[in-house]
Amino acid sequence: MQSRQVKRTIARSEQKLEGRPKIYLSIPKEFLDIMDNPWSTIQGNVLTPMTLPEVLMFTVRRAPVKSGDDAIRTLACFQAIKDTPNGVIEMAKDDWDWMLAHFREVAHTVWLPPDSAYLVRWLEENVKASKVLAPSVGLAP
Repeated sequence: MQSRQVKRTIARSEQKLEGRPKIYLSIPKEFLDIMDNPWSTIQGNVLTPMTLPEVLMFTVRRAPVKSGDDAIRTLACFQAIKDTPNGVIEMAKDDWDWMLAHFREVAHTVWLPPDSAYLVRWLEENVKASKVLAPSVGLAP
């Protein structure tokens, strides 16, 4: 049986973005870490470079959560990042705010501390929030 809070969280994650405040994040052609190297993961013996959406999805998937509600929230964030058309991530502002706070708390468990802090700072500095801003307005990749 699901609690009222879990049901509310599921309903919120299933709402469409229409009518909700949104954020827009332009995806750079090359996303560099604190040492000006491409973000990457090691899979086996292979170093795999990552784009910004891949870094965000990797972080969302690997960062620990405290509750089922947080797990549901990660799904909404992951889907918004995955469904990235035209070089711009569009996400509900409340999901974005939750994700950013979550990254501040646990991204160091996924990435080395200087890189995790750099990721959070980069996201804070490069996001644009608006209720009506269209992705084509002032957000060239």
